[in-house]
Amino acid sequence: MNAPAGIGVALFAAAAFAAGRWAGAGRSPTAPEGAASPAASAAQTAAGAASEATWAEGVKELVEEPPSGRGAEWLARLLAGDADAVGDELEAIEDEVERTGACLEIIAAMGGAAIRALMDTYFGGDDPEAAEGWMDVIGDGAMFAFMQRWAEVDAGGLLSYAKERWATAGEPSADDEESMSAFLVMGAALFVAERHPEQALALADQFGGEMGAELKGMAIHMLARSDAARALGIALATEEMSEVLGYLEFGGARAAEALPLAMAIEDEDVREEVLDQLLEPMFLNDPEGTFELFSNWPNPEEREEWQEKVLTAWTVTDPEAALAALHGLSGDILEAEYVVFFGWAQRDPRAALAAAKGKMNDEEFRWVVGQSVGQLPPSEALGYAEFLSPEAMRGVIGNYLAEDPAAALRWVAEDAEGKIEDHGGLAREAGQRFAAGGAGAVREALALLAPDAGELRAVLIEGAMSALAYNEPLEAQALLAEVPEARRAALAGQLAEGWTERDPAAAVAFALADGAPGAAAAAWKRWALFDPGAAHASMVAASAGDPAALAAAVADADLAGRWARFDPAAAAHAMLDLPVADAAAGEQLATVMAQWVEYDPAAASGFAAAQLAPGPVRDAAVEALANGIASTDPDAAAAWRATLGER
Repeated sequence: MNAPAGIGVALFAAAAFAAGRWAGAGRSPTAPEGAASPAASAAQTAAGAASEATWAEGVKELVEEPPSGRGAEWLARLLAGDADAVGDELEAIEDEVERTGACLEIIAAMGGAAIRALMDTYFGGDDPEAAEGWMDVIGDGAMFAFMQRWAEVDAGGLLSYAKERWATAGEPSADDEESMSAFLVMGAALFVAERHPEQALALADQFGGEMGAELKGMAIHMLARSDAARALGIALATEEMSEVLGYLEFGGARAAEALPLAMAIEDEDVREEVLDQLLEPMFLNDPEGTFELFSNWPNPEEREEWQEKVLTAWTVTDPEAALAALHGLSGDILEAEYVVFFGWAQRDPRAALAAAKGKMNDEEFRWVVGQSVGQLPPSEALGYAEFLSPEAMRGVIGNYLAEDPAAALRWVAEDAEGKIEDHGGLAREAGQRFAAGGAGAVREALALLAPDAGELRAVLIEGAMSALAYNEPLEAQALLAEVPEARRAALAGQLAEGWTERDPAAAVAFALADGAPGAAAAAWKRWALFDPGAAHASMVAASAGDPAALAAAVADADLAGRWARFDPAAAAHAMLDLPVADAAAGEQLATVMAQWVEYDPAAASGFAAAQLAPGPVRDAAVEALANGIASTDPDAAAAWRATLGER
């Protein structure tokens, strides 16, 4: 379960403080009487610097070593009232990681008394701008770093200081982001509760109210990690139990001690929520004992649910022990076995298969195989082919194509009993893979298939065609001759389209000579994407003066729409070569006009007025023109529509 949102107040407060929104001021402090020598503190607390390494990713090497003396020197100058000069020196360090490391050196050198003096600078002085300037230099989260260091060296001192500030500020609310005292108390509780939850609990009782509840929740959260029974007992005895329970996050080997308290919770929903949280560390620390506990659980539905959770966790650490515990039970254990074998197969499929083989019937073992093979190398997985479904075999062979395409293709070719699903899809995928090695590799793949395996051979060539059509079009053309007539048309179009990328004229010549329906249209359509004028000239030559043939070619290749994107004027004039009575020609010209009028309506209108003879082609173009200008010039649109049907 997640902690309530209030636990984040301290972290939010740190960000707010770094942004300079706090009302606290800063004055240059003087070292309090009895303060520890900064240099001595540096020597004593050098190891503590390592714990700060997470404060910035790049400073690990800077803080694992004892402070160089620079941090102790700066700290002494800070306490002597030389904050501005130290800030200037830090700010002059341009590298952010280096500057952060320098700040950490200062923090590592601090004893509790020194930190208190700096706290007074921020919370007790008369110069807020100076404090904000210093914070800008030292970086985001600096105050939290101070408090964390104080909690390490003197937790009691930090709590006392927080209580003093709280009393001075007059108890603001816990969600008051502008409250220095709330910020300080929450920060103190965060770090002290982590190390000394009992002290934090005592502090929470002293505060009471909303802030006290926040502090108690934080302390319980930390306490539950080491003493689950005590934390749960405190939570259950709290007046606002439902709120405090949200902080619980149990851990440690003693979690089972809290189980009687959890089971006694009367509210069923709360009990289930607490048990769910409590049992997780029990699963991890003592799965055998927890499993035995639930073997005798009185509620059969809860028993099954919790045993499954125990087995899931136990399988991670010792699946053999979990399986042995299962077999010690009476009754039907098959469902529970599935839980163990599922987790086991994901972590160690070979061990799971070895444990299941001979101990389960064929159907049960088939299930274990299905969970395991995805984790095995395909060649090894195929050793269990007799237990695999056609769908699973298809998946294994698909993976095998990446490992050893030739061996995988042999499986496809030799699958006379139909153990594999989607032979054609696998053959097409094989063709794609072999095509990476060129036409020679594709021919080697075809040699693995029987001469009478016409369908498989055709789809393998189909899979290879896209790559070969671009890289080796003549070789692709030769392979096309091996494809049955029924599949040639589609592959001829694919070859023509790919070939066009390298040599559009040769691609069109192949398509026209081959006579495959649609192949020439595929080549012209591709050609029109990068050189529509040349594609049109090729169509004109191929039509040999037959306007109807030209109109069909233009329509099939979508030449008008593709050309209009480049040069609508040229496209429109080219459409004038089409038969004026041809409805398909009218559609092509209308397509051009619809695009042209969008960005140059005057030019489109001028073309329509000067170039178009009466007839279906003109009517289609005028309709597109009128539609395009209707929103900006409705009168002109109406005038154009009035000319429709003129002869």
